[in-house]
Amino acid sequence: MVIPEEHHIKELANGLRIGFFGILGKKAAEYTPYAPPITFSDPIETARAAVAELQAASVDVVIGLSHSGEVEEAALAAAVPGIDPIWACWKWPLIELAGK
Repeated sequence: MVIPEEHHIKELANGLRIGFFGILGKKAAEYTPYAPPITFSDPIETARAAVAELQAASVDVVIGLSHSGEVEEAALAAAVPGIDPIWACWKWPLIELAGK
């Protein structure tokens, strides 16, 4: 996905530098017919580029934010070294529990 800010770096009071980047799944374009002029890039290649840029910026931790689904997120973890955790946002257990 092409957005003005491709990643974000947060420096904590203790000096720890955390880099964040986000991706959407391969089917994102199918679910967003009114997205143009926004375009969607390959999530694996996007993640590789973001990790390299964040590591070049001397972050201590790289966090990937993903809305791709479990299968694509597992593939992302296997294909892109350097992501510390992947915060997967495909399922919303708090929403599922809210009605109980």
